[in-house]
Amino acid sequence: MDFSFANARPEKAYFYKVNQELIKALHEKELQQLDHHIQELHYMKCPKCGHDLRHTKFGEMVVDRCTSCEGVFFDKDEFSQLFGEPDSHESFINTLHTLLVGDNPKT
Repeated sequence: MDFSFANARPEKAYFYKVNQELIKALHEKELQQLDHHIQELHYMKCPKCGHDLRHTKFGEMVVDRCTSCEGVFFDKDEFSQLFGEPDSHESFINTLHTLLVGDNPKT
């Protein structure tokens, strides 16, 4: 086996490459664990008071209700499912629809 200086460079390059791949894999694993931890902390939490949200049957659909402040929160499209598409003559419903859904209602 040749341990001369000439063979040291390819060996260093090989181990550098292996180490970089290992560091990248560890970094990706840490990011996944952090994302999972953040999701556990915030999943089904009330945006107003921070307490737990529970699924509550509301008519034909299931909405999220806070266990503390009893706020009711709609997911995207649940408002339209409950109230239908907003009518141009009902400005309150249009405004509420825009606030909850985030797009401009059809006029």
